[in-house]
Amino acid sequence: MTTAQFVSEHRRQLILIGLIFVIMVVLYGRIDTGRADYQHWDLHQYQMMAERSPMPPDDVSRPFAYRILGPYLAGLLPFDLDTSFYIFSLAVSAMLVFLFYRFLCSLKIERTAAALAVIIFIFNKYFFGFTVWNFYQLNDVLSLILILLLFFSIHRQQWLQYAIFLAVGAITRETVMIMVPVALIYLVEYGRFKQHILSWVMASLPGILIFIILRMVIVPAGGDDLWAAFLKYSGKLGSPGPWAGLTLFCTIPVSLVPIVYFKETIAFFKERIYLLAYVLLVFVSALFGSNNERLMAPVFAVFYYLIAVLFMRTTGRIGWLKYLIIAAAFISSFDFWAGLHPLPDRATMMKVDLICLGVVTIAVTLSRFLRGGRLHETG
Repeated sequence: MTTAQFVSEHRRQLILIGLIFVIMVVLYGRIDTGRADYQHWDLHQYQMMAERSPMPPDDVSRPFAYRILGPYLAGLLPFDLDTSFYIFSLAVSAMLVFLFYRFLCSLKIERTAAALAVIIFIFNKYFFGFTVWNFYQLNDVLSLILILLLFFSIHRQQWLQYAIFLAVGAITRETVMIMVPVALIYLVEYGRFKQHILSWVMASLPGILIFIILRMVIVPAGGDDLWAAFLKYSGKLGSPGPWAGLTLFCTIPVSLVPIVYFKETIAFFKERIYLLAYVLLVFVSALFGSNNERLMAPVFAVFYYLIAVLFMRTTGRIGWLKYLIIAAAFISSFDFWAGLHPLPDRATMMKVDLICLGVVTIAVTLSRFLRGGRLHETG
């Protein structure tokens, strides 16, 4: 199906998603890059890279010095840096939303469930809202797009496309490289290893080589290498706070829905071992940094796919449930440091988030109880 045909057939869902996207772009607002609070944030590294585009960075620290794609492209636009990054960020964010909806539909998720999952993703302040507000995190959005494109390529065994997307990912963000072992696990799981192993090797090599060569050629101005970063940040697992951020708060308010449908969640991953491996690799990658909720953003492709599968079964006959979930997701999109109408402080935000989490979890549990504990299969 061509893109034009897809848009025509899914017009209603895409219009709704588009309206939600526009509303949330306005509500998420945009960062004031001149504030003293943000002087030591990552955005200044990307500003320096964009200013030197297309020349290589020589005054940027690790790991930012290797994430050249987003800043270089923004730096080539004929506007001031804020405008260039903001325009580019909104464009790729819109592309991400569209691709995610199409990705879910390609996995046989019915339209209502796919649209609901995408809308909840848009309401996620960590996975989506932060990069709209802090538009200098352009590489984060690009990496999510590349991950979706790589999943498309793996599912269809389109190895030339896989090679191109992986090579581009190698100059975008390190997380994209986890798709190399994920692709291998997919081939083994679905009995296609012998047929495609050589193609996988040949398609993976360019991206791996670019990833390595980039770190040999570019000399960063300090910063931790991967091993030092792991040693520095992995110790956070000894505290409950990071665990909560990595597993609970990052996907509020639907974080516990897979637990409510525990057996169905286990069955989902038993049939898709490669997706379970992907989730575990994303979790491991989050041990190389400190922004726990945001570092889990790449898990969106699998988590909201699972949620969409459950939505097809849990909201089929109880229409009020999907509206309650949407309302709770919207309320939990508000943050205390970002957005057009920020909350007073972190404590208030956490209370709001936990209330939304509790309401959705109780509602989903109740809906299951009302149907005798059995999932409704939509035809």
